[in-house]
Amino acid sequence: MCLIIDSDRFFNVLSEPVSEDFRPIVNWLHRRRGKLIYSFSGKYGKELNDNAKIRLAQYKTAGYAESVDESKLSEYTEEVSKNPSLVSNDAHIIALALISGARLLFTGDSDLMDDFRNRKVLTGKKRGKIYSGSQNAKLLETYKCEK
Repeated sequence: MCLIIDSDRFFNVLSEPVSEDFRPIVNWLHRRRGKLIYSFSGKYGKELNDNAKIRLAQYKTAGYAESVDESKLSEYTEEVSKNPSLVSNDAHIIALALISGARLLFTGDSDLMDDFRNRKVLTGKKRGKIYSGSQNAKLLETYKCEK
């Protein structure tokens, strides 16, 4: 399974010790059950601070994360932003999901949650699910990353 982390939750990734909400994700990654999906380009890349970029690069080196092609992300983001059903300002997150097949998102943004669950916005076979904290840990074992 693949997981996208919205920039509003990166404080969980960067905290030392690891936050209670991010601990299940770290355990899941270490068991090689899935990967984090990210991009250093576009709006997603601009939203990440240097520490977040370093951490994601470390996760990629360890095999726990996968980056998305910059040109594809730009193309998909532009297409998603034209969708009249989109309510958030996060077309880039939806684009990451469409490119990677990720259907799990760690966020606290209610508009983005609505978009991620909306089949008119996040198209495909599987519906998007929201990981909002450790209470949702079982979601990490449920979905697979399918392109």
